Amino acid sequence: MSNAAATTFYLNYQHQSVTELRKMLANPNFNKQIQNIKMKKKAQLLTIVDIKNLGNDFIQYMMEHTEVTRHANIRYVDDKTPWYYRICTCCKQKIQYTGGEFICSKCIRRIPEPEKKFKISILGSYESSGIKILLQDREVHTLLGERAESVYQHQKGHTSFPKKIKKLKKTDITVKLLITEANIVNKESVYYANNICKRFYIPQDEEAEASTSNQQTTTQVL
Repeated sequence: MSNAAATTFYLNYQHQSVTELRKMLANPNFNKQIQNIKMKKKAQLLTIVDIKNLGNDFIQYMMEHTEVTRHANIRYVDDKTPWYYRICTCCKQKIQYTGGEFICSKCIRRIPEPEKKFKISILGSYESSGIKILLQDREVHTLLGERAESVYQHQKGHTSFPKKIKKLKKTDITVKLLITEANIVNKESVYYANNICKRFYIPQDEEAEASTSNQQTTTQVL
């Protein structure tokens, strides 16, 4: 036993695992095996009205696609609920404040300096329709360009809701929403954001389709 790092390392090149690896590398087709690549599913770009009117027929579609994309303007940021929560630095699970300290029930240990994560609720609007969206840590970080811990440090000594988050109001966003069975069957009105970006974004393939469609329409009119 020693408290100093090792200065010499020994590799057993005659180990059984090395022998097996050499056998695999001897096969000329070993590095040509077809990899099972999971294709990224394309999210539909829907209006707010379309999202709210999704019916039971969408449940079958959800087995392959569970996300839709929506353009919106942030009309309101809920400043009445906590804007962050704390997680365990080890297992990343949400922790509770018990007996004057933060305890992780999964790791069964005290967390002296838990990690902070964003979680805010907004009302997104487009034209005359509105939709409630829950933004989690990644989405808020994308919009602010700042971590929850950094915002918390600026807020030290202040119990009010951060002005930096309030300023997200009137921001144009393109948000990918996760559609759950609760949204369709139980008519749950809150939707979880799964990805987000500032401004109204249209994928290049959809822009090309729209351009082609416009050209065809113009030709027919002429």
